[in-house]
Amino acid sequence: MKSNTFIQMVLFGVAGVFATVVDWVIYISLYKYIFTFSKGYLPASCLGFLAGVLVSYYISIKFIFTTRNIKNQKLELLLFIIIGIVGLILTQLFMFLFMETFPFKDLTLFLSRLCEKFYSIDLQLSSRIIVTVIVFFWNFFARKIIIFNDKKS
Repeated sequence: MKSNTFIQMVLFGVAGVFATVVDWVIYISLYKYIFTFSKGYLPASCLGFLAGVLVSYYISIKFIFTTRNIKNQKLELLLFIIIGIVGLILTQLFMFLFMETFPFKDLTLFLSRLCEKFYSIDLQLSSRIIVTVIVFFWNFFARKIIIFNDKKS
């Protein structure tokens, strides 16, 4: 059966919500209670993201991608983790950029101020939202193309 990329993306998005909830609960808990130092958002973000990757892998192989081009499950998991690590690097890089550097921090502050009319949102949370969207697209397309494509190699 030929996969429908749009449907897979929607399902991956739904699965991403579950993975993101795990990610954010761990991230916020660690940032608030354990990593309370000035750059504590970095290790908290890392650990939350890694937990989210494991949830995403399980949901992806069980419910989303019916075509599995890689027969060796250990290799498939390794590639999934490598793509996740690239996503983690992107998460860390963009969290730093949006929290610490010009012009990204100014853009994030601007968006935070726009949202204040509807909901109180701080720099840290608005940065995390932006980063989550960016990394979602990386994760979906990298995994779809590299691991779960329809073409036989």
